[in-house]
Amino acid sequence: MNCLRQVLTQVEGSGYAHHIQRLMILSNFGLIAGISPQELENWFHSAFIDAYDWVMQTNVLGMGLFADGGVLASKPYAASANYINKMSDYCGGCKFDRQVRSGDNACPFNFFYWDFLARHRDKLESIGRMSFILANLDKMPPQELATIRQKAADWHS
Repeated sequence: MNCLRQVLTQVEGSGYAHHIQRLMILSNFGLIAGISPQELENWFHSAFIDAYDWVMQTNVLGMGLFADGGVLASKPYAASANYINKMSDYCGGCKFDRQVRSGDNACPFNFFYWDFLARHRDKLESIGRMSFILANLDKMPPQELATIRQKAADWHS
């Protein structure tokens, strides 16, 4: 994944990444892929030169990973490849297709995003700002959603 490669290479070399890179790429991926919030926060603490508790707890756990259940952010900061493409140039040159949700070349941000919505649907329904995207999830053909969920599960094994 070009976006993760570029951001992680930058962090490894400098111990720093812009707030949007931390939120849009690293935290977003951790959230939708189901990475343990505490493990990801621990990694942030070890990787970043400005990893102070007051920053990591609010930005990583609260805003980025929604691990506080919505105290800080009004909805999960979850996004697919479409958002990453609109907000950055990381999708250019990536081997994954940002426009595909479930095929062999599907960007992992896409299938993890839709799997995240399906996994947490019961909790997300109570967040009014999520109703539009959950309606899109409802319109997805059941077989495609099953394929997406399997693809996400395969990445975890």
